Amino acid sequence: MSQEQNPWSLYWSADRLHSCVAQATDQDQTVLNELWRSFAQSLDSGAKVLDLATGNGAVASAMLAVRSDLDIDAVDKASIDPTSYLSGQENLAAVRFHADTDLFEMPFELSTFDAITSQFGIEYAGFSEASSTVLSLLKPGGRFRYVVHHSQSDIIASSRVKVTELEQLTQVNGLLDTLIKVLRRETDFNELEQLGAAYLEQDIVRTEAVSGQVFLGIEKIASGLQLRPKESIELGVAMNLRVRSELSRLQQLLAAGRSEDEMLAWQQGLLSDAGISASFEPIVIDRQESLYLLGWLVSGQKPA
Repeated sequence: MSQEQNPWSLYWSADRLHSCVAQATDQDQTVLNELWRSFAQSLDSGAKVLDLATGNGAVASAMLAVRSDLDIDAVDKASIDPTSYLSGQENLAAVRFHADTDLFEMPFELSTFDAITSQFGIEYAGFSEASSTVLSLLKPGGRFRYVVHHSQSDIIASSRVKVTELEQLTQVNGLLDTLIKVLRRETDFNELEQLGAAYLEQDIVRTEAVSGQVFLGIEKIASGLQLRPKESIELGVAMNLRVRSELSRLQQLLAAGRSEDEMLAWQQGLLSDAGISASFEPIVIDRQESLYLLGWLVSGQKPA
């Protein structure tokens, strides 16, 4: 699958280990790492682990930091390549990564794994449907732990604001559409400047990370188009792809959020359909000035 088709392929091609933290701080990563390290330490020696929607291997990295004996396979539907994309994560060389792998078409035998993990991943495939499929790969007595998007989390809230900003930038005949027309010589910069001024007058939240970078990019393209046309066109096309890809990624993230009622329905369905008991609880970080809702922590065990 190409990066144009899967926005996560483009996202993971950058040197980033984690995703989906609304206001990335060391505290967020510390909490997540501790969840996975404690789970790793509870597993038997040499346990076989399957990490779902692994991205660049954040879960595997955290677990191997305290349990180098674990035997880990990690899958993702995106075109991942963590050992090439990341720096300073030598322990990931021990992980078998499976790129371009759908959760419903994984190349493993039933009852293969002692543990299954996922950090902001399995819910993207449809939480109930994906759970039924992946838990068939768990050995009797095997355990699972997921960190799942909460529909009311701070991650979802901040992503919703960014989606509004990105939708304005990517609307039909909007700023980015017109930029591409300028590069194709179908219109001139006057129209682009007018649209830019109109965009800045809109009553929406604009961020330096999104709108600020787009306007800086347009300024760079405008200043270099005459002297470096090929480079400027490539920059404009790449920026257009990145912005639209990020919009698609965040729209998927919003759709992945699960409410308490949805989690209860999943829990009850898992028990009635597969006889598997599972628990879930919110992950809340106390940041002194406020409480920060990170997601749901889901745990369970397959009957022996």
